[in-house]
Amino acid sequence: MSKFIFVFILLIFIFINLSSCSPPGQDNITEEEAKRKMKERKEEELKKLRTNREVYYAEVEKRGKEEREKRAKNPYSPTIKIQD
Repeated sequence: MSKFIFVFILLIFIFINLSSCSPPGQDNITEEEAKRKMKERKEEELKKLRTNREVYYAEVEKRGKEEREKRAKNPYSPTIKIQD
């Protein structure tokens, strides 16, 4: 009798697990994929900016100014380094 109860409970867990899966063809974007896509977009933007040096340097200067303003408000906040 305990075998039947075990199998019954096992089937219930399998059914619950299968019902929580998305049907094929639907995109389930995980948090990691979303972060990766955002990072890729930022890299593409920086790549475009690097082709136009004046715009790139203006953007770097703007980001640096924003970071200096943030540090002035909160001097103990971590600094973010901009990589070329």
